[in-house]
Amino acid sequence: MQTNQLLLIFLRCVTAAGAASVFAGRSKAARLRSAGTAMFAQPDQYAWFTVLSTAGPAVLVSTLGALFC
Repeated sequence: MQTNQLLLIFLRCVTAAGAASVFAGRSKAARLRSAGTAMFAQPDQYAWFTVLSTAGPAVLVSTLGALFC
């Protein structure tokens, strides 16, 4: 496989993981809010935190790998 094909596959996987984490984080936060749990932020803010926690390290490691290898 060529490098651009591998990069495209990687980016698709990271995008899919980020999209899945948005929906999972938002639904979990909404479920907790509807149960009456006190929350400090809106469900969408929790969803973006899960995106950063999921896709952020993958993008960071791949960027560092591309720069130093």
